[in-house]
Amino acid sequence: MKKVRIIGGMSKSRSISILSEEYTSTAEYDPFTDCILWEVKRNSAILRLITKKGSFFIPQTVKLILMLIDEIGIRTLVFGGLVLAGLYMLASILPGHHHASAPTSSGWWDSLVTYATINACIFTYIRQEVASWHGAEHKAIGTYDRLGSVRMKDIVKESRVNEKCGGRLFLPIIIVTTIAEYAFKSSGVNSIVVNLLSMEAILWIDKLIGWDKIPITSGMSRLLQKWITTTEPGEVELQTAQLALERLVAKHHSLA
Repeated sequence: MKKVRIIGGMSKSRSISILSEEYTSTAEYDPFTDCILWEVKRNSAILRLITKKGSFFIPQTVKLILMLIDEIGIRTLVFGGLVLAGLYMLASILPGHHHASAPTSSGWWDSLVTYATINACIFTYIRQEVASWHGAEHKAIGTYDRLGSVRMKDIVKESRVNEKCGGRLFLPIIIVTTIAEYAFKSSGVNSIVVNLLSMEAILWIDKLIGWDKIPITSGMSRLLQKWITTTEPGEVELQTAQLALERLVAKHHSLA
């Protein structure tokens, strides 16, 4: 059977989704019934279009936004944006924070404090609620990519650290957006435009070169996964990940 091209995955507390170009397979553990429920649905026309190899040019940032809207819903996306905005405002009133019209040592320090505060809140939640599910997702996808296997004995042996994890973008986003923000601060260019252009550049570098191929960014990604964003999954997490993977592969093979 032809190997299914897996384009990504997404983990939440008690839920794992694995995506191909055509379908999204989701398995969710219900602690009340102690059962794992699953669903395989065909991706929306927009998602199929933007993930298809050789599709016409679409800006990478637009692709990312459309994928997020399609996968987690616009309400959840808006809610997440409001939470981040609230965290940013909280960080901005910390002692010593003030706005600067041009790059200064104080301005750089304020940005670092803001990023640190926001990321500390996000990482604490991920570590407590999502990390073990994220680790199981990585194991399942990594096993299939490397061996073409959906067997539990292979998934268990796989590393939870995956070079293609979105954490590879963490360091580039911090460095590039901070530099761009201060480089254009005195020019009057809107900060939203600056950040969108910065993100587009980051995503194109990832597409053409791959941040996982650059030692410093891949190293940071591995550290994040090892200590914060993933933990070794338990039996339930592994069974959930296996079911999501198994159902996705089975759906493709049933149509072959």
